[in-house]
Amino acid sequence: MGMLLAGVSLSFADGSITQTNFTSVGNIQRIDLHWSSLTNKSVGTVSWLNAELYRVTFVPATTTIDAYDITITDSTSFDILAGLGANLSSNTVTTVAPGIALTDGSATTNMNRVVVNSALTVTVDNTGVGKGYISLFFRK
Repeated sequence: MGMLLAGVSLSFADGSITQTNFTSVGNIQRIDLHWSSLTNKSVGTVSWLNAELYRVTFVPATTTIDAYDITITDSTSFDILAGLGANLSSNTVTTVAPGIALTDGSATTNMNRVVVNSALTVTVDNTGVGKGYISLFFRK
């Protein structure tokens, strides 16, 4: 899979998000999206991501309100974080491995990684005045 995301710097209604890092080691790539909120909610769009998502790390600043929320949705409104960006701690780095549960009709048996090939909408909510960043780790 490939990734198309170049020099992202986006403005939100009451904050901003900026791509500050792009790292590629072998087949694994990482981008950092730094966000800031001036009130309580920020929404913005990432131009395009074509990748298989392995891991997401949320790094808050000390000014965020505890139990803040981040969603990253694709063009069909699917949350690529699978709800794992809810109720994040304002003083703890959180790392998740989003996936789609596979079931045999009655029980979850395994997880598939999330595949993304879409523009993305990033929503940071319930933060108050705050800053932090999101690191996306994916395979090209």
